[in-house]
Amino acid sequence: MRDSVLKERLVGLRQLYPKAPLNIIQGLGHLMDKNAVALFQTTDIKKLLGSIIRHEYTHYSQMLKQGVRKKDARDIVRSKVNRQIEYFEGNR
Repeated sequence: MRDSVLKERLVGLRQLYPKAPLNIIQGLGHLMDKNAVALFQTTDIKKLLGSIIRHEYTHYSQMLKQGVRKKDARDIVRSKVNRQIEYFEGNR
């Protein structure tokens, strides 16, 4: 991933969640796909991303503790996050 794209995601996430720990912001920045960045502006998606930060990143950390490879854990959480966003967008 290009540094400029990642930096844009991290800045956007930091503005939305100023109190979230930096490692969570960085982790979610890596997990998001490009389409999620465009959804930052809506209030509903902010709520959705907030729940994703709390739930999925906790799940990601638990998988790492259980010995799942980092790449595999990222892929699992990335697909779950993208599915949640697609579901949300389809039901708006």
